[in-house]
This record gives sequence, C-alpha cells and structure tokens, in this order.
Amino acid sequence: MNPSSMPPPLLTDTIFALATAPQPAAIAVIRLSGDAVPGVLQRLTGGLPRARQASLRRLCHPDTGQLLDHALMLYFPAPHSYTGEAVAELQLHGGRAVVDAVLACLAQQPGCRQAEPGEFTKRAFLNDKMDLLAAEAIADLTAAETEQQRQLALAASNHDADGGDPDAPATLSGQIAAWSQQLLHSLAYVEAALDFPDEDLPQDLIEQVRPAISQLAKDMTDLLTQSALSEEIREGFRIALVGAPNVGKSSLLNQLAGRSAAIVSAQAGTTRDVVEVRLNLNGYLVILADTAGVRPRPGQLEGEGIRRTRAWAQTAQLRIFVTAPPLSTAISTALSNAVSNPLPAALQALRQPHDLLVLNKADLLANQPHSSPPQPAYTLTLSAKTGLGITDLLTLLQQQVQQRYHNLPSHSLSRARQRRLVERSADHLHHSLTAPTAEIMAEELRLALRSLGELLGKVDVDQLLDVIFRDFCLGK
Repeated sequence: MNPSSMPPPLLTDTIFALATAPQPAAIAVIRLSGDAVPGVLQRLTGGLPRARQASLRRLCHPDTGQLLDHALMLYFPAPHSYTGEAVAELQLHGGRAVVDAVLACLAQQPGCRQAEPGEFTKRAFLNDKMDLLAAEAIADLTAAETEQQRQLALAASNHDADGGDPDAPATLSGQIAAWSQQLLHSLAYVEAALDFPDEDLPQDLIEQVRPAISQLAKDMTDLLTQSALSEEIREGFRIALVGAPNVGKSSLLNQLAGRSAAIVSAQAGTTRDVVEVRLNLNGYLVILADTAGVRPRPGQLEGEGIRRTRAWAQTAQLRIFVTAPPLSTAISTALSNAVSNPLPAALQALRQPHDLLVLNKADLLANQPHSSPPQPAYTLTLSAKTGLGITDLLTLLQQQVQQRYHNLPSHSLSRARQRRLVERSADHLHHSLTAPTAEIMAEELRLALRSLGELLGKVDVDQLLDVIFRDFCLGK
C-alpha cells in the first residue's frame, strides 16, 4: 500500500516511544500516552504508582515474568498531562539491550503501538493543551542550536506552561488570540447590521468598526516588519565568502570553522560548489559559505559553480569579499594593484554597503621591502594560513550580527507559515475597508478571521453568534 494512502493513526491507540537520545547512555526515558497506560503499568509493575510522584519499580514482562529493568516511573492521569491523556514516563538504564527489551514488551501490549514522529505534541494540540503556535515553538526549542534560538522559541511558547501566571510575559499566541477577539467583535457588528435590520440597533454600526479594523491592519503590518529578523535567527544568518579563484576563501572558511570543512589546493578553481558550515557566533546561528571563485570565461562545470555562487551571495545577509596579492607580481606592485582594483568587475555588482572586503595572504607581505603603498581600502588584512587577523574578523562579525538583532520585539513570527497567514489576514482587512458593500466587507473580515484561526489551529464560527447575541441582546 502507498504510505500516502494509509489511514492516519487512531487516537484511541496508546502510543509509546523513546524520548531521549539513542543509546548507550546513563538514562533512557520511554514515554507512553493513551487510555491503556494505567493497565500497561499495572501489568508491568504489579500496581499503579501515585500520580505525579516518582516511584522505583521492578519492570517485568507480563507474560514471562522476566525482569526487564529497575525503572523510575512517573504517572500523569488524564487530563493533567502533556498530551491531555494518561501519560507515563519510564526512566531506564540507558543500555541498548534494556531499551530494546522494554520497547518490544510494550509493542506486545493490547492497544499499544510505536508513536509516529511528533505524535505526542500532535495529541496535545488535538486535546486542546496547546495551539499550533505553541507546538511550533516546542519544535523550534527542540531544534535550537544557539542561545538566541532558544530564547526566540521560549518567547513563542504558550503561557499556559507558566500555570496561568498573570505576570508571565505575553506570547505570540496571546497576541493572535487578542487580535481574533477584536476582529470577531468588529465582524459581529457588521453581521448584525446585515442580518438584523429590523432590530433596534444603531444605524452607524459599520462606521463604528472602521477605526478598529484599520488599527488592527496596522498592528499586523508592524508585526510582519519586526518579524523578518526573527526568522533569520531561526534559519541562520547567512555569510558568503566571495572572490576570485585562489584567493584563499576555502582556507578562510576552515579557519573560521575551526576544522577542515573545505578542500584547499593551490590549483585555481578547486571549489566548484557552495560549501556550507554552521557556526555558533556568540549565541547566534551563522551559515558560512565557501563559494566558487568568480572569473571570466570559465569552463562549463566551473560556470555552474559561479552561477550558484551568485545566487547564494545575493540571498546572504552579509558578503565577505576576499582578495589577495597575485603571486606573480612584486609585493609592492601587487599591493598597489590590489588597493586600486580590489575586486573583479563581475563581483562589484554583488557588493552592498555593509559588506566586508578583506585582503588575505598577509603572510606574503610580512617583512617584504617595499615603498609605502596607499592605505588599503580593506576592512581587514589577514592571513588564513597563519591565523593572523582571524580573531579580529570574528569580533567584527559578532558586532555586525549583534547590531542587526539588538532590538527584537518581545514576540514575533519565526516561520514562513506564520508570516504568510498574517499577511493574508492583513490583506483581507485592507480590502474590507475599501469594500463597495457591507456584504463584501463582512466576507473579507470572515476571511481575515479564518487566517488568524489557522495560525492557532482554531476556527470557531459559533463564536460569532455568541458575540452578536451578547452585545446586542437580540430576540429578548
């Protein structure tokens, strides 16, 4: 059977999975969720532990009586658990054989099966323990590589995790929910004017809601503007090393990465494709790319590498243009030429005002007799071979990244899906303000509200009637 045609897993099943990293390890945690959890625990341990209290138990196979392990067990009855179902966590010794034996035993229990990827969080969403934004934040928190990614993910987490603390900071979910209520209120006024014309209602209901709709559209636009940087933090700040062949871009990449990530050769044109490395730069994820050297009249294969170089460099947040004195020229002449014409014409079009221009192979210039050349127009002079100037370059990169992200909002959109839905909602709000009829205005507001509902994974049309009858007391 085609996997895409298979029916989705039943929520009535009890699921289990290894929740910690692969073995061997000191401790391994197996998580279970579903209605069968109490029965499974009783069969494996001979009794049900007290709720939310750690209990050390002998874990035995219910059919053979074989001792599987001594496990520390935690039990969370429904609905007070992560998924909203009965949940248990088994803390085992982290050997591979121990974990495999327990997983095999669980697979033999009635109604139990291996969990699908992300299914615990999916069940938490379906059981209304969190919204989609909170679920995405948990995924981001799990995947966070740097301190700033961790902070961004935590800021997007649902405040319910704080136990409903009124002093807890506002979250993105809370902001979207507030917008939904404001929009629901405006839509209710428009719907009331359309559907109940014979009731004793104010005649200017539609005009009353226009200022609120306009302000809401502005707030959404502001959030979109502020959130562009948050998405960069999640995806990584992209830096491209760009230059002519054989100027030392690959050597510089290896120095910055602290390992041999790219092949280094004296032969020009060695790099034919984009080589990426991930760096943690003072808490920020940086994607550093070594690119093919750009020169006129390349061969077919090298030409494809140059095309990819241009494409990657154009989308990067920062470009480091690398140049070096040619080896075939006297040192003084080489330095003068590099100052007067530091980049090939093909690379000049890629350069932005904030980009960096570095002169590599400074070791070739050391202790060489030459007349005082013009002051170089370079950001830095360095040597990827000896490490000279690398610390200064890293410091400069840290300053650039920190300056770019120093004023992030307290909550923001960090995914393309989130940005797309807020853009769609804002567009519908703008269209509603210029709608030629009240009917079209109401439809645009409904579409805007639906987009916000998709953000949270909640679209409840019945709320509209609640607002109408609550605010206007119709039919009394």
